[in-house]
Amino acid sequence: MWPQSQGPPFGGGTLPPMEQRPYAPETLIVKDVTINQEPWKFVIDPGTQRWIITKPLEVKILELCDSKKTLNEIAALLMKEEPSIKSHLEFLNLIQPLFYRGFLFSNAEDHQRQSTRIYNDTPISAIHLEITNVCNLRCTHCYLSSGMRKSNELSLEEIENVVDYFPPGSGSRICITGGEPLLHKDIYEILEYSAVVRGLMVDLYSNAILIDDEIAEKLKDIIDRSQYGVNFQISLEGSDPVQNDAVRGEGVFDKVMKNIEILATHGLNKRINLFICITKQNIHQIPEMIEMAENLDVHLLKFSQWQKQGRAEGVDREELAPSLEEWVNAGKIVLNYPNQKIYLTGNFFADLKNTNGMFYLTSPLFPKFGCHLKIAPRIDCEGNVWPCQLFVDPAFIVGNIREEPLENIFSGGKYQNLFSACVQRVEKTPECAPCEWKELCGCGCPAFAHTEYGELNHQDFFCDVRKYWFEEYMRSKIQYLTGMGV
Repeated sequence: MWPQSQGPPFGGGTLPPMEQRPYAPETLIVKDVTINQEPWKFVIDPGTQRWIITKPLEVKILELCDSKKTLNEIAALLMKEEPSIKSHLEFLNLIQPLFYRGFLFSNAEDHQRQSTRIYNDTPISAIHLEITNVCNLRCTHCYLSSGMRKSNELSLEEIENVVDYFPPGSGSRICITGGEPLLHKDIYEILEYSAVVRGLMVDLYSNAILIDDEIAEKLKDIIDRSQYGVNFQISLEGSDPVQNDAVRGEGVFDKVMKNIEILATHGLNKRINLFICITKQNIHQIPEMIEMAENLDVHLLKFSQWQKQGRAEGVDREELAPSLEEWVNAGKIVLNYPNQKIYLTGNFFADLKNTNGMFYLTSPLFPKFGCHLKIAPRIDCEGNVWPCQLFVDPAFIVGNIREEPLENIFSGGKYQNLFSACVQRVEKTPECAPCEWKELCGCGCPAFAHTEYGELNHQDFFCDVRKYWFEEYMRSKIQYLTGMGV
């Protein structure tokens, strides 16, 4: 028994000679399952994310494939220990699916080449550029504590130098954020330079309080003259004034709804991404939030997770963090959304991925945590650089663009040491040592772990969420195969 999609065959599609010494990874995860009242084994390769459902005898074969024994030697051992195997032909019938489903390799290096890593030192494809700390709101759980202007904010020339990191017309993304970027005196020059002059994809992160017809017209003019345009990420905290304004301030919800309509009258609604931070207080509103996004006819609705940072640093997690049951139920809503009117996404699966960087129960690949460090670094309004937007603690500043170029920062010792420390978390986190899923989980997000517990070598707070979806993926595949009469 095996999944529908196949891994690359060993030796180009033919079984190797019997003197070959096949290799099965030592990190295989083997789970006991029952199908039609019979014992089976669900086997997962954390490296390649392939899986099979097979009999205990095939698992024993995998354990013998250590790149030291030949197939002849393995066959001889099995025929001696297993009375059910009486010939080399019966042995080959057992081992053939393991080759063809990509569970046996010529050596450990071959397996490594076909595997995906949990922590990846990925080339930069986007930059979160905080052009100011000034903000006209005081959101109660703002992870940056935005509000007043910093004493030494980047100049227009310095901001443009950051934008110049990407080749013109490259399709790379600049996320212009703050604070509230529309309060920056040079915001239109920044957008013009990024979207029109340099021809990059631009996201403008805004609370939308300042939007009016004049601003919408200026933004539309820039979009019309640019290669990729400008998208707007607009933050909300719920589907009604009660939930939203408790976090963002009295009257904010109604103002944002009015200003989204202004953008829509200028034909910009399909450039709006609604961004909603999920907490214990608003998670029950997810169906209403989806309906709201559909009615507004925006492009995307993205759910994010609350972080114990900034103004919420001293808040007890129990006050704001949803329960496992609430998080799982919300994830099910997202999985089952037909995706006909809006694009819907959210971190309900704790950064598990198996297809196209997303999590799906229908994917042929088993889910796995993925951390692409520095793929979208954060640069604050004073030029400090972090590998990603989730790192806020000054301990993780890897450089400053006023002191050295961005490419030098990420080839330097501070970043390399941080990357190495993240990779080593799987071996150095005591809570995760006995966990059977650790090779797929990697102890979770290092930024979340440090934010919550003050250290990198700690599991993050989505541990139980990942465990649930690992088990749910298995259940879904067993249910499918049982329904097929297998």
